[in-house]
Amino acid sequence: MKRIQEINEIIGGLAPSIRQDAFGLLADYVTRKQRGTSQQDTPSTPGGGSAEATVFFQKFESGRPSENLKLLAAYHYSQYGAAPFTIPELQAIADEASLVIPARPDMTLKGATKAKKKLFSVKSGRFKPTVHGEQFLREKYEVTKGNLPKPTEDSS
Repeated sequence: MKRIQEINEIIGGLAPSIRQDAFGLLADYVTRKQRGTSQQDTPSTPGGGSAEATVFFQKFESGRPSENLKLLAAYHYSQYGAAPFTIPELQAIADEASLVIPARPDMTLKGATKAKKKLFSVKSGRFKPTVHGEQFLREKYEVTKGNLPKPTEDSS
């Protein structure tokens, strides 16, 4: 029922001429949990992202650049688990989702803490959630650890 309400909020804000098409894109999101399909079966939106990503970002968008950065990390975690990510990867997702992130996202992630515990570790320019970071992402953004393989640069 919660998913239907989310879809209703999204569809209600669209022009009447595109509502039916938009519902077609988001219908699978409503029924996926009952059918047990995987995250790979999510429908694509015209921008190249998934309908699930659209709903996710609209549900949690805060407007604060530092919070948006953590939101992007949570989305990455929900897709690829604790796999390391780079700032350009998050920037690409932010651009597609129209989210504003800090001018120095690397410094924001390096300094991100909760209860004096670091949320992300960095090695060779690649960020990875710490154990405390994983717990933070699961609790704050209600995500589960993803298990999709990260696309390689040569497969793009």
